[in-house]
Amino acid sequence: MKNLIFLVTILVFSCSQDEAIVDYAQIDGQNVVHKIDSPISSKNLVHEIDYEKYPLLSDGIEYIHDKKYKKAIHILNKAEMEYGISTDIYMNRSACYFQLKDYESSISDLTNAIEIDSDYMALFINRGLSYSYNKEFELAERDLNKEKKLSQKNLWST
Repeated sequence: MKNLIFLVTILVFSCSQDEAIVDYAQIDGQNVVHKIDSPISSKNLVHEIDYEKYPLLSDGIEYIHDKKYKKAIHILNKAEMEYGISTDIYMNRSACYFQLKDYESSISDLTNAIEIDSDYMALFINRGLSYSYNKEFELAERDLNKEKKLSQKNLWST
């Protein structure tokens, strides 16, 4: 529990307090960060997706919203075969694996996404959280520190 509190603290203080919005959720009886949004770094937290150009990705995301994670994984696998490698596919599929408590697969997809786009902060936040649930706290701390460095870099480049 101490490590979880430490991770939440890192996430909250990686943005100034008036900019960070943190929503807590209960998972297995523990409070965990559910969603983090920062206006300063929002350009690096959300990718724009052309849903008309990528209908399979759109379908996969709809299944995620409906909490049909296994079906979403199936559709996102099809999307990967049709569209090729994609940060958006990896990130959305990793979210499904995370919800299914398959943290190794979540980490694997996020690692693949980071190889494509190492400046996309949300990937490091999500992988850090996956590492923490997988009880790999040193790796979680490394990713969250990387996110903090990226957010500071983006703050100075804005």
